[in-house]
Amino acid sequence: MTGPLITTEQLSVRRELLILDATVTLPAPGFDGDHRATTGYEGWLTAHIPGSRHADLLNDLSDPAAPSHFAHPEPSVLAASLARLGVTDGVPVVAYDSAGGIWAARLWWLLTSIGVPAQVLDGGLAAWREAGLPIASGPAPEPPAGRLTARPRPERWIERGDLEAWIAGDVDATVLCALNPEAYRGDVPTRYSRRGHIPGSGNLPARSLSGPDGRLLPAEPLTEALSGLLADPQPVWLYCGSGISAAGVALALAVLGRDDVALYDGSLEEWSADPGLPLTLGPEPAAPNPESPGPESPGPESPGPATLGAELADPGVVVRFSEGVRELLDRPEFAVLSTTEPNGVAQLSVMWVGRDGDELVMATKGGRRKAANIRRDPRVTVLIYDRDRPTRYVEIRGTARVTDEDASSLVDTLAQRYTRKDHVRGDAAEEADRVVLRITPSRVVERW
Repeated sequence: MTGPLITTEQLSVRRELLILDATVTLPAPGFDGDHRATTGYEGWLTAHIPGSRHADLLNDLSDPAAPSHFAHPEPSVLAASLARLGVTDGVPVVAYDSAGGIWAARLWWLLTSIGVPAQVLDGGLAAWREAGLPIASGPAPEPPAGRLTARPRPERWIERGDLEAWIAGDVDATVLCALNPEAYRGDVPTRYSRRGHIPGSGNLPARSLSGPDGRLLPAEPLTEALSGLLADPQPVWLYCGSGISAAGVALALAVLGRDDVALYDGSLEEWSADPGLPLTLGPEPAAPNPESPGPESPGPESPGPATLGAELADPGVVVRFSEGVRELLDRPEFAVLSTTEPNGVAQLSVMWVGRDGDELVMATKGGRRKAANIRRDPRVTVLIYDRDRPTRYVEIRGTARVTDEDASSLVDTLAQRYTRKDHVRGDAAEEADRVVLRITPSRVVERW
């Protein structure tokens, strides 16, 4: 078995494998919290690839005790459920669906997460029909008894705590939401209790990586769409609503050779259920661009319209925060810090932020990418949202510098503000590597 995809032509001549239909029927939500779903079994009964079985992702292959839909079971439980479908040691599996490919990708992810060799039929049932291959209907005979040994790959999953550590700045990762842009921004109803996305995460819709026929994009446009991730040295963490669309992005990355990817299974369904966890509405801030004009600052003490490069070149410009901005900054609201990578791409980090007069202060570790970016290019953008009123936010552009101030003291102060707990100190060498990022604003935009 080579590669995670298989074509209809290849599948039609293959023997000694098991074919599983992973289709779930999940209509678009009509209101927030609308999570109507059916297994897709009835559709499989009506028409399926001969010899295939229906895999119930909604019930049999999910953890019923989990707080979110479609959560993966423990490896031994998952292996037992798959064995009842006929999955056995040494027999490869091909997954397909009749709903655009993300359900087949999810089943592929589950299978490979416990070491089962698996592929996805590119284009699914529609491609099989288009090729003029036979279609069956009716139930399948009971599978013969077999044995499936789970070989867990825990590195393929991250948990809520991993993302909380990322938000706190303790872990480096590239975090992406695989939902469509409207759901990412929070413009439309979702299946979850709150709208928006995890602050600092980017958006890469899974559906943008396939064509109208459900097949993945050809190699050249797919590589172009994913080029930034293919070269990204950081771990790639994916989430969506319930870990389904994220598997579609993971499949596309695997096709191009990047397999060191992890999924947040609880995704927005779990994250949004905790009102203490931050969500952002609207887009994330872009990287500072010295060639384009910055937004106008509403305050009389702020400079007028000018290019960001001109602002930062003028050391005489002094920007003071308004009372509204100070009030927002003095609350424990999360900030999204945007620095610029060497290739000009934005590097986004969710940070705790403090205020020292009319400057922002943040703590990080000296070896982090954000610190290296600032040493090379001090221009930054910081976005801070009001969690009580997500349409209220402040965007601060300015110059950052990495200082050798007492970072441990700042971390202690911010930890009390944000968590009401003392900062848990780690390895002494790591603590010694902490630095302070001090940001002097050159433009402030308030959206109240």
